[in-house]
Amino acid sequence: MSMNIEEIINGKAPYGSKIVVEGNIRDLLPVFKLGDISYDRFILEDGTGRIVVLLPSSTKYYLPGDTVKVVGRVRPCPYAPSSPCIESSDEEVEIRGWKWIDPHFRKELDKMGNFYVRILLQVSTVDDEVIRGILETSLDPMKIKERFEYVLEKGEPASYLIETLSSMTMYSIFFRDLEAAKSVKTSIYLVKGLDLPEGIRSSLRILEEMVDSLTSREGLASYVKPPEAVRGVVERYPLAEDKDLKELAGLEWVANRILKSLKEGKGEFVIIEIKDRTQLVLTRRLAEIVSGISGLKLYYMPISSVTDTESFLEAANDLKVISDSIKSGESAVIYLEGLEILLPSDMMLSAMKLPEEGVEGAKVFKTEMGDLFERLLQGNSVIIVATTSKALIDDKFSSKATMLISGTTFRDIGSTPGLPY
Repeated sequence: MSMNIEEIINGKAPYGSKIVVEGNIRDLLPVFKLGDISYDRFILEDGTGRIVVLLPSSTKYYLPGDTVKVVGRVRPCPYAPSSPCIESSDEEVEIRGWKWIDPHFRKELDKMGNFYVRILLQVSTVDDEVIRGILETSLDPMKIKERFEYVLEKGEPASYLIETLSSMTMYSIFFRDLEAAKSVKTSIYLVKGLDLPEGIRSSLRILEEMVDSLTSREGLASYVKPPEAVRGVVERYPLAEDKDLKELAGLEWVANRILKSLKEGKGEFVIIEIKDRTQLVLTRRLAEIVSGISGLKLYYMPISSVTDTESFLEAANDLKVISDSIKSGESAVIYLEGLEILLPSDMMLSAMKLPEEGVEGAKVFKTEMGDLFERLLQGNSVIIVATTSKALIDDKFSSKATMLISGTTFRDIGSTPGLPY
């Protein structure tokens, strides 16, 4: 469904809807961590409004001024839930035009001096001006000084060069990069020797004070620091099509059965025993593809969500929220790792070697989590659990699985050494 950004912002595409939108990239934003997945982000504008686009583990090189066509799913922004954004993927973003650098040559220009250009743009506030400064000076202190000299002689505004130096300063401070800081300091020293208007000289004094003290990170982090990473169970809206099923090798039949059940209005509870990292990655991909093809949102709980106390409690609370949603009639794909920690079998409890009072506390918590999980099982959702062994999960729940997939299912896809998670 082709839409403009104003229509998306005004709610004409419900969360989960697959849309197509075209526009120009205004700014790159700092990488955002959602669970154990890193998202690149950019602000897209089309004349009717602006919206954030999220791209998991992006390998493409986007720049401000790019004209792009984006296919994605509308979702609440994970760090601003009242606002919509678009979750897409590199394969679904087409660069149709550009203002600054041909996409074929961008990676060659990524490192300039002591700075990575893409990261520098992520911490800048006026990307379009900064990219101009980058291309004109290559971030070389002598060229920066020469460019200042040139624009001042011509009577042209030097604001874009000040923005470039500001971004270089923020980069140095935020990443504690002393070599980058030296480049900034040298640039400022050279420019200060010119006949400068007081406004520019004042800006340079501020930047010089900032870069002189790399200990002032806390006071500056709010300008460049990405939003706090979301832990616990995260909400995702992946894209997928029928052709993507081929990626699943030995699990393709599992995906087909799940999709058939969903069409019939039935849920599935799938336990997959994984033996190595390759199998874990494939199981995660199974959940993404089922979610993408069915159009259902994906609730995703990686093992990192239950391996420390704070994340563990957040994950437990998030499962309660999900169970409330499912109870009200919502269907979803729920992917869980570490269920053996939330619903341990007696064997698992014994392996934890908890003190007596800890065992009692774990049993009380397991009872509470069991009630939540029972509610999840009563809905028409798909629950996919990745575990090293079914025997580690309380049999009261593992025995209700509609499919149990053992490691032998993966025999045709190879393996990687090491523990699965």
